[in-house]
Amino acid sequence: MIITLPAPQDIDTAPRDSRTTLLVYCSESEGWHTAEWWGVKWLDSATLSHELRPTHWTTVPGSTLQDRDEGAAEPAAPARTLR
Repeated sequence: MIITLPAPQDIDTAPRDSRTTLLVYCSESEGWHTAEWWGVKWLDSATLSHELRPTHWTTVPGSTLQDRDEGAAEPAAPARTLR
């Protein structure tokens, strides 16, 4: 199965909503994590106990944010394909 994700965007453009789970990239761990915004910080969505310091974000496949409207900010990089 091949999943194509929207291009990652700068974390400053991410929705700050605790009901929305995003894929975030953290340079400290050099990897992608699912995360949610909790008031003043990003927490891993699996346990909500590990604070993350992401630099970029994209949508989780199948989320309501995946089809962003035309007025959204331009992506910072081309779309990536995960295999």
